[in-house]
Amino acid sequence: HACSLGAVAADMNETLWAYCQSSLQNHLYENAIFLAERLCAETPSEASRLLLANCHYASGAPARACAILGNCSAPQNRYLLALCHVKLGPHLE
Repeated sequence: HACSLGAVAADMNETLWAYCQSSLQNHLYENAIFLAERLCAETPSEASRLLLANCHYASGAPARACAILGNCSAPQNRYLLALCHVKLGPHLE
């Protein structure tokens, strides 16, 4: 029974990920953010945080993306964090 629950959770995460990516591609940022937040709550990881930060960045909220990526260490996360700081300009220095 536990194995089937794990498989269901994995399927749900894959579905959330796919729908979130689709929402981003179609510029449905509010929906993408909602789905990415659910994914982060369900599976907290640097990959899910990167997806959520990408949603905020794409929606024009780089400061929110910075807050999400602040203590991440993966190179992709650090790169997006740097892009956010460039977009925000010298305001944070």
